[in-house]
Amino acid sequence: MSLKAKYNFLHLFYWFTGCCINGFIAVFLQSKGLTNTEIGIVTGGSCIATIFLSPFMSSLISKIKGMTIKKLMTILMLTTVCLYIFMAFLPIPAFLVMVFYVVMYALNMSTVPMLTMIAMNYINEGTYVNFGLARGIGSASWATSALIFGQVVSFLGANVLSIAYCVFALVTLFILYHLPESKITETKEEVQEEGSVITVIKKYKIFFFLLLGFCFMYGLASCIRTDTCCIFSCSFAH
Repeated sequence: MSLKAKYNFLHLFYWFTGCCINGFIAVFLQSKGLTNTEIGIVTGGSCIATIFLSPFMSSLISKIKGMTIKKLMTILMLTTVCLYIFMAFLPIPAFLVMVFYVVMYALNMSTVPMLTMIAMNYINEGTYVNFGLARGIGSASWATSALIFGQVVSFLGANVLSIAYCVFALVTLFILYHLPESKITETKEEVQEEGSVITVIKKYKIFFFLLLGFCFMYGLASCIRTDTCCIFSCSFAH
């Protein structure tokens, strides 16, 4: 199997796992007895935690000797598996469910940039990888898994999401470890310019407004995802 095909399959199964956590956050947390307000707190807290945790996790690859993208992704995904199974099948208080889900969500989102790093490493060493196609396949797999899991959850309950995540995470890691190691072992030190947030915004205006637009779009998506259960339950109640 070619490198491009392996990388495409990596995205295919990786975004299956993402849907199990991000796509059904309201369904899973409601099954654990959380209210809509508490679910909103978990969603907001998860996004805030991701802002700080994601760059920190990515920086560990260059800071810790011997740490690689594969090793770090393995640690993060296996930790997420343990947290998900723990929440699904052990009786724990609602407060701990909220805390564990925030951590699990943030850990899962912290692995997203690593998929891009894998592609960029291959491209920088002259190996062609079609990241756009792979990401498109990932989006299609998310939509497909949401459709399928929605039906499965209605029959088997929300706890099945943790099992699905475990299976797809192991498949993702299996594909990850069958990707060839990048030949890039050293990275050039970049000169970091010091400056305030205002200075950065003034210098990179277009980039700032692009990020701002994505923030609003992601916030809207989070609102819809969080309150989906409430919207439908109220609609059918009337």
